[in-house]
Amino acid sequence: MTFGFKARGDGGVVQIDDTWATFRLREKGSLSITSNLNSTGYATLASPPVPRVAPLFAVYTTAQWMVAHTPACNVTNLGDIDLDEPITELRVCKWSGSGTAHSVNWICLDAAPVAATSDTHGMRVKDAAGNVVFDSRQKLVLLRDVLMVGTSASSIRTFSHATCRGTPYYASGLRQAYTGVPGIEPVLYTKSLSASSVEVAMLGFNQTAWEPAQVPLLVLDVFD
Repeated sequence: MTFGFKARGDGGVVQIDDTWATFRLREKGSLSITSNLNSTGYATLASPPVPRVAPLFAVYTTAQWMVAHTPACNVTNLGDIDLDEPITELRVCKWSGSGTAHSVNWICLDAAPVAATSDTHGMRVKDAAGNVVFDSRQKLVLLRDVLMVGTSASSIRTFSHATCRGTPYYASGLRQAYTGVPGIEPVLYTKSLSASSVEVAMLGFNQTAWEPAQVPLLVLDVFD
């Protein structure tokens, strides 16, 4: 690039530039989850994003129960998702139905430009086409760490990650959970998420005939 803008951290990593859009906090809420049945754990989004807007969902819970999350997608391959169909729901479920309710906070992020506000001070960065890729008025979310979680004989494993300064949220990879069950499903469940570690279980962790591949787990630092 001949002209442009780049902001780097102490380690030389580019944090803001005029090429890559920055995620913003689009919507957030909380769910009370009591079981893993389909009758619980659904949130209807007030402002449904479409896949073209690149929505990303993340969750946080202080409970010692595992939760999973995913947009509601009735397809078996990611390539079959309708890019023009709004994602209207978020599903969060417990690993098992103990009857005890636990609170799960969730956020929806996307790369759409921030809506017009009355703020008159700040900084915006645009790309060559004039699209806003960074706006200091956004409620920004930091990517604190990326963990690769694979199969193991143990159902629960603890992973250390870079320490979060705000509230740690996580987002797990999606794929078809079982060959006999239609639909894109979550494959990672978290048991305990702290500022510097997370306990994780992979769905089907010991199914040798199935052998789920490694799945990325994103640790997000959210200042909410």
